[in-house]
This record gives sequence, structure tokens and C-alpha cells, in this order.
Amino acid sequence: MSEESFRGNELRVRREEMGLSREDVFRKLRIPIDVVEQIESGRMKPLPSLTYSIGFIKTYCDLLGINSEPYISELVMSRRERKSLIEQAVHGNAKDQPVWLRELIMWSAIIAIIVLGWVAYSIMFQPSSSDSTSQVQADTVDIRVPQFPMR
Repeated sequence: MSEESFRGNELRVRREEMGLSREDVFRKLRIPIDVVEQIESGRMKPLPSLTYSIGFIKTYCDLLGINSEPYISELVMSRRERKSLIEQAVHGNAKDQPVWLRELIMWSAIIAIIVLGWVAYSIMFQPSSSDSTSQVQADTVDIRVPQFPMR
């Protein structure tokens, strides 16, 4: 379903039949005027999140006395199509790969990160034992206890 197939024009015609302006809709429902324009023109992309958009369409249809279900279904379908296009762009051909290959790649990356972390830790915090300047030499010390006269 393309964005142009949303039947927002029907809502505009019904609103005009009732003698309401977009400002009247804003005052009664607190739906922003630009959102009402987008719904009526069928432009679904600039609408806010799906939850808000469904709420706007439902309350707008209730005001107009129209069943909101077909409009909400169209909105949800248009968002699903858009989401699937985004998923295809992000994931590419990941669905074409076998599951075992995706898991192999994931675990290989995890193991590589662990090994690199261990190597970095070994180099930075465990200097080689041949460096004698950092070693401390222990020696014995004679301690004399002072003798106090006994009373």
C-alpha cells in the first residue's frame, strides 16, 4: 500500500460537510493542525509514532462519526511496509544466509574481541619478567631493642 492510497480525503470531505475547520478540530481534540493536514492529505511519513498516530486517527474519526478501524488498518499496513523496507536496507541479505553461518560469524566476533582484550591486558598490565628495574629486592635488617633500666 502506498502512502497515496490512505483515504484521508474522505475525512476532509466529512469534516467540511460538518462545517468544521481544522482549527475547530484542534480546539476540540487538541490534535495539532499540521497533523490533521497530514492525515487528510494521506501523508503518513511525517506523522509521529504509530501509537500517537492511531490515537489521533481514532479520536478524529470519532468526532466525525466515522468508523476508525479501516483508517487505522491502512495506517498500520503503511507503517509495516515502511518498516520492512528499512529492515531490508539494514540487514541486507542476512535472511539468505543459513542460521549456522550467522551464529558462526557472531561467535567468531565474540571470541576475537575476548582474545584482543586479553592480549591488550597482557601487554599493558603484565610487563615481562626480564625487566629488573621494577623488581624490589628484599633484605634483612638488624633491629636493636633499646634496654631500659628496671626499677
